[in-house]
Amino acid sequence: MVFAALGGRRPGCYHAILGSLAVLTLCGRGVVPVSHSLTYMYTATYDHTGLLDFMAEGQVDDVLIDGYNRETQRKVPRQRWMEEALEPEYWERGSQSRRKKELWFQQNVEILRRRTNESRGIHTLQWSHGCELTEDGIVHGISNFAYDGRDFLVFDKSNLRWIAASPYAEVTRHKWNADGEQNQALQGYLEGECLKWLKTFLNFGKTVFKRQAAPQVNITNWNSDDGATLVLSCLATGFYPPTLRMTWLHNESDIGQPQRPPRDILPNSDGTYQLRATLHLTALEDGGPYSCRVEHEALEEPQIVVWDPQTARGRDTRPGIAVGVMFSTLILLALVAAAATAILIIKRRGGNTGSLEILTDDSTASMVL
Repeated sequence: MVFAALGGRRPGCYHAILGSLAVLTLCGRGVVPVSHSLTYMYTATYDHTGLLDFMAEGQVDDVLIDGYNRETQRKVPRQRWMEEALEPEYWERGSQSRRKKELWFQQNVEILRRRTNESRGIHTLQWSHGCELTEDGIVHGISNFAYDGRDFLVFDKSNLRWIAASPYAEVTRHKWNADGEQNQALQGYLEGECLKWLKTFLNFGKTVFKRQAAPQVNITNWNSDDGATLVLSCLATGFYPPTLRMTWLHNESDIGQPQRPPRDILPNSDGTYQLRATLHLTALEDGGPYSCRVEHEALEEPQIVVWDPQTARGRDTRPGIAVGVMFSTLILLALVAAAATAILIIKRRGGNTGSLEILTDDSTASMVL
């Protein structure tokens, strides 16, 4: 099999010439480890008059879990399960912390405005921090500042120091790196407190983050404009989590795929994902059908859909498909019930009302740009 770059190639897609008979175009990615992340993002917009707007939000994976109402100066839930699982004290402490952060940004954008000598235009200062937990248990922490969409300051967790990504950040880098205790506290937060809350939120929203939805797979076909090529397209859609392997088969043998998997899994509007792979045939081999094999953690076994040239449609070869769908539905209902029970238990026990916030009263004074 020879890999070649073809004209009109789409970004994220790889093409392989399969002898003289077919060209495989694969858009997608192989199975990758499932990881989860908790990230908080703060964005301040300002001009020469001062702070114009301030936004704050928390996110687990790709799900927004909380925000900030600037008019009421309240931290607010963005998911019902967050509101149900956490006591009012949690939201009150979070509101106090967000108000302090707004004040911090209000003071520091003025420092940055004078330092950059910006007298015109609208500018932004952003801060993101959080942690990621990989499937093998490794924790990655981040704490970064950006100015006008470009890196400004980056925290090097391994060496407990800040790295200036802009000349305007050099003053801040020297100042913050001189405070070893503050940097140690930040590292402890990223590797400890942040991880604890990530696991807590994953438990609260287990029906969202630990849910599984099996893909629906079908094959369609069409001829090229010149009629010289038959195109087979395998689409897997409606799956979650967004990790899936798709392979074309001929005579039940793997046709092959690119040496490194592209990343082109796309989101659907309902929170699930889709992936498509196309096969370009310049001639049909005798002696066997073409099929698309899909592997996903919500499937008990790989799903194989065979393309039937007589009916020009894909046919699912899995036995007992109706039973499998019913079984998956029962599992989903059980997860929903378990999540509701867990939330009720946490509420009755009072829950943990600690605040996943940094830049508290003690640290705000020392962390000045």
